[in-house]
Amino acid sequence: MALQSSGAISLSEIQTEFGGSNPIAISEYYSAATGVPASGEISVADFYGTSAATVAIDNGSLSDFSIGTSSALFRLNTNGTITVTGNLTSYSDTNWFEPTTTGIGSDYQVQVTAAGDTSSLTGVLNQYSTISSAQTWTLSTSSIQQSVTLSVSIRDVATSTVQDTATITITVDGGV
Repeated sequence: MALQSSGAISLSEIQTEFGGSNPIAISEYYSAATGVPASGEISVADFYGTSAATVAIDNGSLSDFSIGTSSALFRLNTNGTITVTGNLTSYSDTNWFEPTTTGIGSDYQVQVTAAGDTSSLTGVLNQYSTISSAQTWTLSTSSIQQSVTLSVSIRDVATSTVQDTATITITVDGGV
């Protein structure tokens, strides 16, 4: 969770957010976050709104080519992890939030837009949804190949600031 954006910040609050050792020295925290100096003068004011945690989601591709019903799934879980099913053509990311934390999804929202054949796609599209419950997109077919490209955007609930974006392509074919 980010440090507050105004008011007093104590060294112990900085240590709680970024780790460190006792006795606490502010010099331990050079380059601890964006905007915190790498050298020279450093003050507690440099830590307003900073966080040790990061939102990061990778671009990738998922597919499933199975006779009968073919299905691939992309899910953002409430604890910061990612679940995928299908063949991971080029997707190996397992977390959207580091470090994973129970319930962190309540602090973030995701918006997904889709391009391609969305007739067999399930999941919320074109609006921000809080990740307080898992957000899932599944593409399934029992016939010819279908492909969809998801544009994923994750933002902070408190500030509405987009933290990261990615493109996920899902391809399924049940008529293989």
